[in-house]
Amino acid sequence: MTDSPIETPILVPTEREGELITLFQTSTAQQRLFLLQLFGTEFLPLNITERVTSFEAACEILSIDPVTISSITLPTGVPANTLPYIKLSIIVKALNEAWIADLNNPDQLKYSLVPMMQNGSLIYTATTYITTSTSVPVGLLLATDELAKYLGFAFLELLDAYYLESTDL
Repeated sequence: MTDSPIETPILVPTEREGELITLFQTSTAQQRLFLLQLFGTEFLPLNITERVTSFEAACEILSIDPVTISSITLPTGVPANTLPYIKLSIIVKALNEAWIADLNNPDQLKYSLVPMMQNGSLIYTATTYITTSTSVPVGLLLATDELAKYLGFAFLELLDAYYLESTDL
């Protein structure tokens, strides 16, 4: 089985969409992948981590041209981690869906990664929550602990580019 979707997804009659959604929701990961390849992602209920698997996928969700972002040339003196921060902010915005961090609301929990050095490499398995202001850029705050852990697992290269190039750490 190939990992790429078929050229033209199979059309599902509207009256049968419910059956396909039920089948999708009760399928294994491999079966879901097969169904997505056959029928596309138009109406199958993917959770956000299944949709945001890359910077490009996050851009697609937010209707942003990833080439425009990736082609930004930073002027001299701008920190090297600026472009990774912009990309991570786009990914975080897509992962958060409609959720927006409200730093004025102490009842709203906001989650972020805690980069830790282990054997000469940064790891991103620990998370923390905050309730008000923070030293973490607001663009990197996530709505749930699960989303923060996913970001730390799925976007290691960008996180390394951000934290290892940071002059603020």
